[in-house]
Amino acid sequence: YRTLLFGTDGVGVFGHVIAGPPGSGFPDIPGLLPSPVSTVLFEVHLGGGETVEKRLRELIGSWHSCVVLRDAGVGPSPFAGPQRAGFTLEALLGIAVNAAPGPDIEGWELKTFRFSKMVTLMTPVADGGRERALGMRRFLERHGREGRDGESLRFTGRYRVGSTIQGRTLVLEGQGNHILERTGVALVESDPPVVLSQWSREGLSRHWLAKHDSVLYVNYENHPTENMVRFCGYYRCSGTSPERFLNAIATGVVCFDPAHTLKHGRLKTRPQWRISTARRTMTDSLNDLYGSV
Repeated sequence: YRTLLFGTDGVGVFGHVIAGPPGSGFPDIPGLLPSPVSTVLFEVHLGGGETVEKRLRELIGSWHSCVVLRDAGVGPSPFAGPQRAGFTLEALLGIAVNAAPGPDIEGWELKTFRFSKMVTLMTPVADGGRERALGMRRFLERHGREGRDGESLRFTGRYRVGSTIQGRTLVLEGQGNHILERTGVALVESDPPVVLSQWSREGLSRHWLAKHDSVLYVNYENHPTENMVRFCGYYRCSGTSPERFLNAIATGVVCFDPAHTLKHGRLKTRPQWRISTARRTMTDSLNDLYGSV
């Protein structure tokens, strides 16, 4: 009997085959569970001690001063920026700030959110269109619009497939009855006709799978007067696929919500793919994206 084991520690991917003697059955692996991805797969989460969820549950309900862990060897320092909830959660779990392409901790991606807002799923830059051809600085100079401060150029808007905003529309490219037969997603401008930003199906799928197979969406609230946050609960999500993500774009569950800015020569690039965190729709949105919620 041969059994293929494959898995990840959040950084690398590993594979191993174990072979039993003739006539032996399936090996006894403690904690084995059916997979939400496929009926022919099983899952087991291995750990050498406390699980991420157990540590997370211990943080819920208390007020925490907002900090950021820039260097694990130095310790956390106070932080008051807009990313304070996410940085604080990571610091409390011992995660230093990094730009690693994989999950945050032990195979889990962490996302903090507040209800009735938006949460960013991922930020892949376009691999086609004017944005790619011109570079973001020149793209903003040509297609950006003056900000309310009168000093910046901005490229913003909450774009969904099937709706047009400011003369721009998010579209699925390619033909086919199945979502995976489409070639990609593009933001197009109608007058004059031009593809502003374009993402290949392969590129979007790669970015999605790099972080989103197992995700903890952690709800938080800000202290009314102090620079503190309180974590209130979380969604545990696993078992996704490129098909689920692209279908969510097609149905408008996932939107493209860029926040590119050029101000006083400083460039900020934020190509955000997001979902709403409205209480009445968030669970449904997560069920669209994941097999287990």
